[in-house]
Amino acid sequence: MKTFRLLIVLLTVLLGMITGCVKRSGNAKQMQSTNGILKDNLEHGEWTYNYDGKDESHKAGSYIDGLKEGIWKYNINHKEWEVRWKIYEKDNFVINYLNDWQIINNESTDFLALTRDSSKDAYITMIIQDDKFENVEKYLLNVYELMLVDSIEYLIGYTIKRVDFSSGVKAFSGEFYTVLDSIEFVNLIFYVQRDSLILDFTQKLEVDGNVDFSKVIFNDVVYSSFIEDSKLFYIDDAVIKKKLINLDSLLLVNN
Repeated sequence: MKTFRLLIVLLTVLLGMITGCVKRSGNAKQMQSTNGILKDNLEHGEWTYNYDGKDESHKAGSYIDGLKEGIWKYNINHKEWEVRWKIYEKDNFVINYLNDWQIINNESTDFLALTRDSSKDAYITMIIQDDKFENVEKYLLNVYELMLVDSIEYLIGYTIKRVDFSSGVKAFSGEFYTVLDSIEFVNLIFYVQRDSLILDFTQKLEVDGNVDFSKVIFNDVVYSSFIEDSKLFYIDDAVIKKKLINLDSLLLVNN
């Protein structure tokens, strides 16, 4: 009987390896489970993601070699959205973006798109820095110092976390809150170091009832990006630690 049970377990494991099907669980405050197929360690075909069970949030759609493609359906905090993902390529960089975003050609920015037709101040950018900063922490502090002395757009607060991944990669993510012409903005940021490169993802949007959905879309852009033919984050690059940080304390340490 024990031998028979062992054979059943082995057969189940082998079938899972052959099909490449991924079913995973996370902590209750983040993603609870995923379900989809991997091809060469990249998401491929139909995938579904389930988030916090209390809110019954989820998303579903198709990948092609690790990039979202076509129609995706989202349900975030009991609100439903349907979006169409497209693919943008420039030099050695590939990024997902939404069909209704207006891409702006800009020599100094690797990717720039307006995310709302009615406001030039609603946009998303991706900038690759090379050899200018010692590390991603120094880059973050430089951005913070520039925001502190900005006399046009005022910094009124922030929530920034250091994120450690199982691969050893360190990143910083969160929000800077600003005011420009009496309008409040939330600036979503994700800064990550990849070898000698520092990647700066930023999305600026007006504070409204869709911020939670915008955060999900922003994270999808980040986690689906490729740099030099390698995905920025693979399915096995799990978050092992998140910690809120005090930027003023970091400035004192680094000065």
